[in-house]
Amino acid sequence: MLSRIDIERQALGMPLIKPMDNYREPIEGYEPDDDLIDFGDRPSNMKLRDLEYRKIEDMEKARKAIETIIKDGKFRNNKPITADVLATTIESNATLLIEIIMVLYTHRFTF
Repeated sequence: MLSRIDIERQALGMPLIKPMDNYREPIEGYEPDDDLIDFGDRPSNMKLRDLEYRKIEDMEKARKAIETIIKDGKFRNNKPITADVLATTIESNATLLIEIIMVLYTHRFTF
């Protein structure tokens, strides 16, 4: 998904998306165009915080687990990891996929 967004941003002369590799750092601000009325703005330097059902620590653990299996090059059952296999694994797990989408796109973490 980010690849597509980055390509579109490059085509429009905009900078690439900055990876969110530290969930505890302040986040850059965002002010949507007038035609994006469903999206609120976000002031600069806000930080994510834990919710009752989702903790930042859980997100860090999940990210670390994904990074570890990618680095190892195989799943626990020794099946080799490729980009297609990893994407299919995440996509086939509806719960994981929904959580990833919700976290990334609907701001389940509040500021």
